Amino acid sequence: MSTLGTGKGLIYIPTKEIQEICFDAIESMEHWGRRLIHETLSEHYGNQYLDYVDGMGNRIVKGEIIKSIKKRVEDNPGRFSRNIDAVTLENVIEILSNDSLFKKHFKEVFDSYYPCGKDDLKYRLCVVRDVRNKI
Repeated sequence: MSTLGTGKGLIYIPTKEIQEICFDAIESMEHWGRRLIHETLSEHYGNQYLDYVDGMGNRIVKGEIIKSIKKRVEDNPGRFSRNIDAVTLENVIEILSNDSLFKKHFKEVFDSYYPCGKDDLKYRLCVVRDVRNKI
């Protein structure tokens, strides 16, 4: 049981309920990250952005992330309406904090919140991920 001040006194909220609230907020953040990635990258690279290769033969998303997405889609047929929905929180963190993608596409979104850049963003998202894993 946890105690929270309300200004009028104390209320008691069971720890389980606090965990559920935190987990829901983190899950919402994960969905928002997927949406940000999908909308941003599809705008710049088309709907097949996960398979996009630049003029030098480099993928914009790491091959290992692509493999894990394809495996999750294959292992869970019908579960994911889009490939981006098979991305884990760890993948979201890696994509958002990718040096090239951050500079080109995500810096503007996060700059006012994480003025120290992608490393600050990655650190804070990893802290959230670790909290989620403990819940």
